[in-house]
Amino acid sequence: MLRHLRFLMIAGLALTLALQFQGCSKDPIESLVGTWNFQSIKFTSVLLGEVKLDGSGTFTFNADGTGNVDYQVIDNGNVQEVEGDIMWTATKDQVTIAEENKVVIYQRLVNRSKKQVISYYEGASTAEITLTR
Repeated sequence: MLRHLRFLMIAGLALTLALQFQGCSKDPIESLVGTWNFQSIKFTSVLLGEVKLDGSGTFTFNADGTGNVDYQVIDNGNVQEVEGDIMWTATKDQVTIAEENKVVIYQRLVNRSKKQVISYYEGASTAEITLTR
């Protein structure tokens, strides 16, 4: 009886884990395609600590690996604009964006259908970009 109960518990746990992994198997590239709203960028460095800057604008990722960025960041009343065409690729863990003469490999910290958080290193600091739909 105890052996039968133990078997049922293990089988139930295995089934639960299998269903959980099956439900999360969305294609990482497909999940990024579309237009995303730029929300903020957070810089973290040893010297300055953490600085979060709000913004507005969009990141557009087309299915063919092209796209466009068009956003503004507001820093102490100063508006910095970034815009231009991009080329991009994505995996489950990374997003690579090439614009003009610069290629940046971002780590995917959050990969959801309505929210993406991508991070990159620049020298001794990191930058975290939050995008939402």
